[in-house]
Amino acid sequence: MLLQEIYQGILIVNDHIDFIEFADGLHLGQEDLLKFDSNKAIAVKNIKKQIGKKLLGLSTHNLKEIQEANTFKELEYIGLGAYRDTQTKNNVTIGGKALIEIAKESQHKVALIGGVHLADSFDNAPDITYKVIGSDLMRYFLQK
Repeated sequence: MLLQEIYQGILIVNDHIDFIEFADGLHLGQEDLLKFDSNKAIAVKNIKKQIGKKLLGLSTHNLKEIQEANTFKELEYIGLGAYRDTQTKNNVTIGGKALIEIAKESQHKVALIGGVHLADSFDNAPDITYKVIGSDLMRYFLQK
């Protein structure tokens, strides 16, 4: 069974550019971006050339990283987090509802990441375009 048969949303692959043909886009963390080039701006340009029209997103965690991401015109969105504690990452800084405020500074669409659950609603946060549900989504499908 293909994932698209049970999930109709946008599928973004995390960190693994070699799987881009199976996804709608690629998301990279700050450290993963530097694996492509020590200059982040050059890395973003080169990655976008490789993935073409597929979506490209970058993790951000604070205002400084959002401002830097604003200079990368090739990005379609930023991931902003961690929203709450998550079992998939250690030693993360939890931004909570404060992230909703700093999301206003992004010139890109914002995807809230890190510990986001299916039941979370951000309808009253117009600067949050996407909620990224990773491990919670997998738990949901594995229980079916």
